[in-house]
Amino acid sequence: MDLRDRFRLSTSSIAESEAKQDNMKISQSVIDCISDLAFKYAELLAEDLEMFANHAGRKSVNMNDVIISAHRNKHLTDVLRKKKPQSEKKSKKSSNKEGKSLPHMSLEPNLVNPEEQQARPKRIKKSPARYLD
Repeated sequence: MDLRDRFRLSTSSIAESEAKQDNMKISQSVIDCISDLAFKYAELLAEDLEMFANHAGRKSVNMNDVIISAHRNKHLTDVLRKKKPQSEKKSKKSSNKEGKSLPHMSLEPNLVNPEEQQARPKRIKKSPARYLD
């Protein structure tokens, strides 16, 4: 039995369990479709995670890679951040193979305190026409 078959079996078991719990029936063709879609998504996710780890110079995937992959789903990203192990939460910098520190890149938007925003001088936009003379 290959991975796809085991995945299909698990998907079928979960779908039938959920349907039974809600007193619903689900056809085998729907279960097969859901299974195939979920398997394809898992393959794409695995490829993305591998690329993120390689880009960071690592051979293994960590929780940061998983969080980055979930960036389009804010709720999922928030849940994953809460589940992040303490050892990864404390680490602000990662190191490459030579042991040199790399700058930490945050995915969080750069939010400014409203009081600080008022204290900052405003930029004056220059009109492009001014440079034509």
